Amino acid sequence: MKKSSANCLVPSQIFFTIIALLFAYAIAEAKEPVKASVLIPRPLHCIDQEGYFTIHPRLKISAPAAFTDASKLLGEGLTGTIPVWVSDMENPAVVFERVGTLNGLEDEGYELSISPEKISIKAITLKGALNAVFSLLQLQLLQADMTFIPCAEIRDTPRFEYRGMHLDVSRNFFPVSFIKKYIDLMA
Repeated sequence: MKKSSANCLVPSQIFFTIIALLFAYAIAEAKEPVKASVLIPRPLHCIDQEGYFTIHPRLKISAPAAFTDASKLLGEGLTGTIPVWVSDMENPAVVFERVGTLNGLEDEGYELSISPEKISIKAITLKGALNAVFSLLQLQLLQADMTFIPCAEIRDTPRFEYRGMHLDVSRNFFPVSFIKKYIDLMA
């Protein structure tokens, strides 16, 4: 009688699982902030710089009307509270700027500049601004102390028009709550 291969792990699966766990542990235990060059997917152009931007609960954000949704998402994601929106005259810590072109980047591209004093996001469209927000939030989540974000200059644009995900429900059974969360993450 044959053994079912579905119930046993092959050595390569065990090896990659151990490597993934070690990588996650190393990031969690890191004393130094994780640099922007490790973002996934890797940005088209990324230069890590010295210094850190410090996040505080009363973060001031300035954004044009077209980027209001992106600025709200960023503010709530970074601080966990409702941020303060200000005009450009009030010296905001995070500035969204809508531009006409971005030196060869597509419509969904963005430029993200993180310095110790300010975060600047330049994008052509709302989708570009949202891509910048997700990159910034991912960078924050990689940090052991999420109140500090390492300084960097990032220019990126999606490499594909769309991204897809696959969920194999014929061999793996998932609860409805997991499938709903999976669909939310795809959106």
